[in-house]
Amino acid sequence: MGTVFHKTDRLFVWVAFMVLSLVSPAQDLAVGHWRTHFAPSAVIQMAQRDVDMFGAMESSLLYVDTRDDILYEMDRTDDLSGVGISALAYGTLYDALVVGYSDGMLDLVYGMDVVPLSYIRDADFDGDKAIHQVWVDGRYAYLATGFGVVVVDLRKEEIKETYFIGQNNSRETVKGICVDENLIYALTDAGLKYASKNASNLNDFAAWTLDSASMPLSGSLQHCALAWDEVVVSNENQVAVGLPGQSWEEIPLRASSSVAHVEGFGDKLTVVYYDTSWGWRVDVFGADRELEYTTEGTRLPGLSSACLDKAGNLWIGCQDGEMIRLEMPDGRKTYFQHEGPVSDRCFELTKKGKSLLVAGGGYGNAFQPSDVPFEVSAFENGDWTVYNSESVRVAGLPSSVRSVVQAVEDPHQDGHYFAATSMSGLVEIMPDGGMKQHTPENSTLEYNNANHESCRVYGLDFDADGNLWVLNTLSDAAMHRMDRNGNWTAYDLRVSGLVPDRVSDLLVDYWQHQWVIFNNESLAVYETDGNHIKGLQVNMNNGNDLNTSRIFCLVEDDLGHIWIGTDRGVKVIDQHARMFESPNGNYTSVPVNTVRVTRDGYLVNLLDDNQVTAIAVDGGNRKWLGTNSNGLYLVSSDGTEEILHFTTANSPLFSDRIQDIAIDDRTGEVFIATDRGLLSYRSTATRTEGDPKEEARAFPNPVRPGYQGLINVKGLPQNAIVKITDTNGTLIYQGRATGGQLSWDGYGMQGRRPDSGVLFVFASTEDGGERLACKIFFIR
Repeated sequence: MGTVFHKTDRLFVWVAFMVLSLVSPAQDLAVGHWRTHFAPSAVIQMAQRDVDMFGAMESSLLYVDTRDDILYEMDRTDDLSGVGISALAYGTLYDALVVGYSDGMLDLVYGMDVVPLSYIRDADFDGDKAIHQVWVDGRYAYLATGFGVVVVDLRKEEIKETYFIGQNNSRETVKGICVDENLIYALTDAGLKYASKNASNLNDFAAWTLDSASMPLSGSLQHCALAWDEVVVSNENQVAVGLPGQSWEEIPLRASSSVAHVEGFGDKLTVVYYDTSWGWRVDVFGADRELEYTTEGTRLPGLSSACLDKAGNLWIGCQDGEMIRLEMPDGRKTYFQHEGPVSDRCFELTKKGKSLLVAGGGYGNAFQPSDVPFEVSAFENGDWTVYNSESVRVAGLPSSVRSVVQAVEDPHQDGHYFAATSMSGLVEIMPDGGMKQHTPENSTLEYNNANHESCRVYGLDFDADGNLWVLNTLSDAAMHRMDRNGNWTAYDLRVSGLVPDRVSDLLVDYWQHQWVIFNNESLAVYETDGNHIKGLQVNMNNGNDLNTSRIFCLVEDDLGHIWIGTDRGVKVIDQHARMFESPNGNYTSVPVNTVRVTRDGYLVNLLDDNQVTAIAVDGGNRKWLGTNSNGLYLVSSDGTEEILHFTTANSPLFSDRIQDIAIDDRTGEVFIATDRGLLSYRSTATRTEGDPKEEARAFPNPVRPGYQGLINVKGLPQNAIVKITDTNGTLIYQGRATGGQLSWDGYGMQGRRPDSGVLFVFASTEDGGERLACKIFFIR
């Protein structure tokens, strides 16, 4: 059972959270903290709590504080149980938000105290456990689930009862539920069932009656609500109101082809539906069941829900993660938009310029292209810019331009991107949003066969001179270079002895060598000079005792070592700079090492029981390692020390399957792509480029009384020795930066907090001297 707050305590906690949320967007993400980057999705249900209007998306709860009209968000980083939200309701008696999930998980949210209930999710039976609707009636929350009705005691914070209402007490899907003073109504595939709340054994299917009254609706019922002290039900395109066993009356709609949502509010009813002659609309029916208000005449995006607030204003939930408030009676609109990437598909991340780039397409295990729309999302300074199928249409490119495998940023022009697609060649995205397609018709790229079915580009990287290198799989000349003037050169990779039928990841290293993965099984490295190319195979099992058969990723660290993720952990190539100088160079001339670590008193190979699917190097040359099923690791620069290990069990990770990792070297923020979406973690290591004298800054600053977190100084010289003194020159603390950032706990070397005043931060310089990096105003 979670911590129990009194109602006033919960209100205090909630207000405190609101204040923190209000200021947090303007500040840096604190070291050791997480944030999510969910794509906008449909707002499936809304509920009002005091001054806050909540909207449930699949992956988070949006809420608007109506006092200042600011949009906030709650998600897994705020202790919600996960993703896949499927239902939402609010109960005033215990000030409880009830959040249901598609896997049967349930969260009871009291203020900022989240009580997770996993009883349904963990129940020992197969089948549908989804929570389809929640109805709160005083002390109890009634759940419509994939197997029956579940009753939750909000005071005791526990499951009270479960009702199996199918024939002979069998499991039966309940799609909707509502409760009045006397009866419980359950919407099933068989029709509307009802039972007395006070029946002695509601788990006996005989206690439930199937409504036999003739409804003016045909087909399967989908939604239910209460309005005008009666029951409201809908099918795909009709809505009716009445009481079971009595009579039903159809609520007149315009030409409807899709009813998305119905919601009752005492003597009012809202209906969200698609009008074939107008588009998406919301109708509000008043006390006399007549149409009181309609959004007809207002063009709206795809809609998914609607509700009325206590002031009588209409709130609309949209399919694109937007909440719209229409003030009554004039209909003045206010928009609240959740921002994020195009979708939660994160095939590959790239962060080598100012923007984090997310590619939302990809290919399968057999290298077959994924048939998904064009998706490139760019994240910079807290804002998302997205390029999707509509961007492709506006740019005048054909609709066949789809499935982005990777995107990279031009190192010489901010906002100038290149996107590799699995079917349509290379797409260039201009800073103004314009696009240009590079295909075999205007470049050296090749089609995958004589029928010109597709041009498959599966890897991109820039070299130090700003040339773009491109992998063109299923072609003879599988590697191409486009220089800064747009001139193309093709290279035949068969010189290495490998057949480039399926080439994927491409890395251009410090020495301007090109590393290429073949069919996720083999590795080759190339050296080019003008139009000439030399190549060597790499024997992954040369020089080590760990046989591997699959290669998933590779990256170069700060020492020029190549780290490789395999089906049995990590391997490292650290002697390759001069390998092409040997006249007898061959695939055995490149030694491949394993990383040996101590586990349970024995020397073993690093993560040798894991598939390492992603590797990234932070500002301290430490390695972030993503695995296929065991979450995320941070290890020391040489890999011998495990520093962190995050899984879904001890962190906000959505999944233990990590698809890619990218790091913002300026801030130390680590972006993690999982198979269920993108999130990030603020680490302690940053990287400083150039003269740091104008770059270093501390946060939080000032340090206020009571603050016990880390005080971070970023923008320091790489791995600098840092000294913190008071105004008298007394040394308070000395340490070494991790990359370009120092994290300090606020205590001096004698174990006490410094006195209030200005503290000076000095950093070592390359010439052996010291420079004032920044000042910290410390309030004890």
